Amino acid sequence: MATEAFLRLLSRFAENDVRYVVIGVAGANYYARTGAEIFTTQDRDLFLPPDPENLQRAWSSCRAEGFSLWSADEPLGEPLDRWLAERVVAQRALTAATHDSGLAVDLTLVMAGFEFDTPSGAATV
Repeated sequence: MATEAFLRLLSRFAENDVRYVVIGVAGANYYARTGAEIFTTQDRDLFLPPDPENLQRAWSSCRAEGFSLWSADEPLGEPLDRWLAERVVAQRALTAATHDSGLAVDLTLVMAGFEFDTPSGAATV
């Protein structure tokens, strides 16, 4: 069920033009040659550009798919507006999205050694 929730979320991201890169163990598994090389993990890590509008679209997509949004140890504030997105981007704060299926998705704006180019670019070293 967690896999289905993740796939629905990524479909919603595509519909809403959310820019992201799958990173971490889940991302590494996409390059596994066989099932024997796959690592199991319950969480997924998505690297997003430091773009408030993109982050708002990601939050809206998460909410539409039934995820709860957290920052640190508390629920992300309301409303999920541009002002809040700008502050989260300025602090490069992590948003954790949790689903009733047990799936946890981290929306991170930082990744060591990488950064997003301009809004129309891709992740680069």
